[in-house]
Amino acid sequence: MDLLEWTSLFLKHQDLLKKEILTMTPREQGSLRVLDVQRKNRAEEWILSEVLSDALALLNKEKRQGIVCLNTKTNFDALVVNWPALSSHPTLKIVFANPRANDRWTISPAHHAAIADKASLKTGLQAMFEAVPQA
Repeated sequence: MDLLEWTSLFLKHQDLLKKEILTMTPREQGSLRVLDVQRKNRAEEWILSEVLSDALALLNKEKRQGIVCLNTKTNFDALVVNWPALSSHPTLKIVFANPRANDRWTISPAHHAAIADKASLKTGLQAMFEAVPQA
């Protein structure tokens, strides 16, 4: 299962009770795939990239965005290195997925940065990363 198919199923599953999703439209943006999601009350843009660092160029603080990437050590390291920039996006969500295991962990960097202890940030992120098998 590729990231587009996995993300579509993931978002539909999250929406089972609220039933807010009206449309999901995939498109290409450069070498990346983007899933435009129109909900009843807002639009979302989900950037799909196996490599987290490749998705960073598409981030826009004016949009409600998410990134879906594979749960790999390389992507975990990119999260830690880019934490200051990622945590400045108020509505950004990042999903670290293992589509083969149908497992994932999710983080909202701005929210997490507001409540987490900076001294133990990497340790906390590492615990979430290790809870899901690497893709």
